[in-house]
Amino acid sequence: MIIKTYAKQAGLTLVELMIALTLGLVLIGGVTGVFIANQTTYRINEALSSMQENARIAFQLMARDIRSAGFSGCTNNGSVANVLNNANTQWWTNWQANQAGILGYTPATVPAGLGNPAPVNDSAALQLMFGGGNSVSIHDHQPNAASATLFVNRANHGLAPGDIVMACDDDHTAIFQVTNANVANQTVVHNAGGSQSPGNCSKGLGFPTVCTANGTPHRFGNNAMLTRFEAVSWYVGAANGVRSLYRGTPRRTGNDTVLATDEILRGVQQLNLRYLESTNTALRAADAVASWADVVAVEVQLQMTAPANVQLAADALTFTYMINLRNR
Repeated sequence: MIIKTYAKQAGLTLVELMIALTLGLVLIGGVTGVFIANQTTYRINEALSSMQENARIAFQLMARDIRSAGFSGCTNNGSVANVLNNANTQWWTNWQANQAGILGYTPATVPAGLGNPAPVNDSAALQLMFGGGNSVSIHDHQPNAASATLFVNRANHGLAPGDIVMACDDDHTAIFQVTNANVANQTVVHNAGGSQSPGNCSKGLGFPTVCTANGTPHRFGNNAMLTRFEAVSWYVGAANGVRSLYRGTPRRTGNDTVLATDEILRGVQQLNLRYLESTNTALRAADAVASWADVVAVEVQLQMTAPANVQLAADALTFTYMINLRNR
């Protein structure tokens, strides 16, 4: 009879244990590396998606203003009678006919009064002017009465004392402040003087403007248009150390109209603007534009700041959009 004997199980050696631990660490390290890489990719994609969405919203808001630049409600020769008091002392009251509702600035020429906070000194800026909101038709005008009055085609015209508006016909456009408005009578009054800000220097809405009580006479006849006057600034400002894209625009406060500013998009480091003229095929900076009346398109470029803990290339932080003007 043959008797078999078996060796007693001796277990793992120290070398085998160290090899197993090393293989386990390598496996865990690989899994951890994949997890970290996926997490980083997720953060980058999320940051890019958020910036793209925010930039798209900012572009849409800017496009609405830029496309409207120069619109008055009528087709005329571009003559503008501006009877606002001291119209040339504030950018948002100063429509200059040779600018046709659009004026750009290079970083070196940006004025301080575009809004609050003030613009930074290394970013471009843009001013726009146009007629906006719901328009109403004028069916009669009494410019020489004690109260110079426009009669409009509907009661719910939406205008109130303090609003700045534009009236236009085939001859010219007039910019003035509403001094009184009556819904029941469907009237809009435009007297001179008073305590409103900025107020009117004349009740005469003719062209050219003469700042006397009666000014240059003009009667807006049947089918002339009346609409709100819109002035808009776009620039980059800094508040509490954070740069943002801002939009400045005048708003009625009581019977006065004052400049107000809204933060549109936080984290915008720089706004760059170039302009296309109908007389040239090349995009130009603001200081190279020959005639603002010939500008037909604006290239808007936003340089964003990367979110915290996300590393992005410079080109991934830059978004560009081309916007055509409608009223050319």
